[in-house]
Amino acid sequence: MEEKWGSAAAVKDQEPSETTLELRDGSLSINAGGTKNSVVCGSLDFQRDNFFTGGYDISTDVQIGDDKKGAALYQSARIGDFSYKFPKLQPGEYLLDLHFAEIVFTNGPSGMRIFDVFVQEEKASVSTDTAC
Repeated sequence: MEEKWGSAAAVKDQEPSETTLELRDGSLSINAGGTKNSVVCGSLDFQRDNFFTGGYDISTDVQIGDDKKGAALYQSARIGDFSYKFPKLQPGEYLLDLHFAEIVFTNGPSGMRIFDVFVQEEKASVSTDTAC
């Protein structure tokens, strides 16, 4: 299978505003790297990429995964050194559910894309590898 991936573009940091934070049924779903207004996957409506600082977005036209419904969710990504900040969330406990798909090195070995995940400056995931 020929590796094929699309564009990469530097995007100016997004300034969060009160009007753009949209909770739906108590959830906030973001399509990291997604430039479309929203992508539906299952019963969730993922908003376009917003609330980030740094990094850049990439996308591909290749279908990722076997399920055509919601496949567009896995055709974009934010890469590089970046972070997200969600304004005006009420204090409390939140569930953070991260989905990963390798859209660049699809035939590459494990160890090519390793990263840590921090939540409120605490390391929540160590050496995550999208190939595994």
